[in-house]
Amino acid sequence: MSDSVRHRSEQDSLCEKERFASVFRSCYLRSHYNFFHLYTLLWISVKICLSTFFVDLFTKFFNFTVWPSSNRF
Repeated sequence: MSDSVRHRSEQDSLCEKERFASVFRSCYLRSHYNFFHLYTLLWISVKICLSTFFVDLFTKFFNFTVWPSSNRF
């Protein structure tokens, strides 16, 4: 009887460990995905800001409009 109780408690502890590992794994992957997603959005926004900054700089220094205004035509 005591062997079956011990075996059952070992099985329960293994199930708890596996459950904890699966929850930890899913949370880790979710947080890793969220971090990657935020990093990608940040990188895209930085690229957009830099490109608009350089286009503004280019138009101011060289007096050249990349997009012609409608009153020219």
